[in-house]
Amino acid sequence: MGLPYSSSTILPADWLTIVAQIHGLWNRHLAEAATRQRQLHGTEHLIYLQETSSQGDMLTETANIVVKRILAPTPGSSVFEFRIIELSSPMIVYIGAALSLGASPSQAQWAELRQHLDWWCTYNPAITPGRACYCIGAIGGSVRFWLYTTMVFAPQSKMLPLVLVNGQPQLVYQVSQGRYCHTGEGPDLGGSEMVWNDWSVGVILNHMFANPWPQGY
Repeated sequence: MGLPYSSSTILPADWLTIVAQIHGLWNRHLAEAATRQRQLHGTEHLIYLQETSSQGDMLTETANIVVKRILAPTPGSSVFEFRIIELSSPMIVYIGAALSLGASPSQAQWAELRQHLDWWCTYNPAITPGRACYCIGAIGGSVRFWLYTTMVFAPQSKMLPLVLVNGQPQLVYQVSQGRYCHTGEGPDLGGSEMVWNDWSVGVILNHMFANPWPQGY
C-alpha cells in the first residue's frame, strides 16, 4: 500500500520551505502507517512531538516526531479507574528541516541532519542493545532513512542506510572485523534520497512499523 498522497499530488510552491508544514506532512505519513498496522495486526502506537534526549546537563538533542508502540495496558480495579499505559522504547525518530525555494539539499546538510539523529539516539537511555531505532531525516521535500544500530557498529557511525533494492527494504552495510560499516555516499552519510510522495516511501514506512527493533542490530 502506498501513502495517502500520490506522485500526482501538487503542493503550493513554497509549502516545503516552512518547517512546521514539513513536520505536519510527516506526522500525517506516520499516522497513516500506524493506522495501517492497527488494521492489519491490531498493534497500537503513540506519536510524540518534540521529544528531547539528554545525557547529563550539557548534551541534549530534540526530535520533531517520535513513534512508540503502546504495550498492553494495566487494567484498573474498576471501569472508572484510569489504566496505566506502558510504552515501548522508541521505534522511529524523525527530524526535519526546511529548504529554500528551488534549492536542493547538500551533502553537508544531510550529514548534519544524520548527526542530529545519531545524537538523539545516543543520548536516549531507552535505546539499549537489541533495541535499534529507525531514523527519518527530511529536508524540504527530500527524505532519507537509516537504522541506528545498538550492537556492533563502525566507530564513525551507528547509522546504517535503509534503502529499497528491487522494491524491498534493505540495510546497506558491509562487515569489517566484526563491525557494521556504512557503504553510502559521502563520509558517514549513506542512504538513498527519495521524494516525500514517492511510492517507495510508503514501502519503507510499512517496513518500519511491521519490523520494529530488528534482531541482530
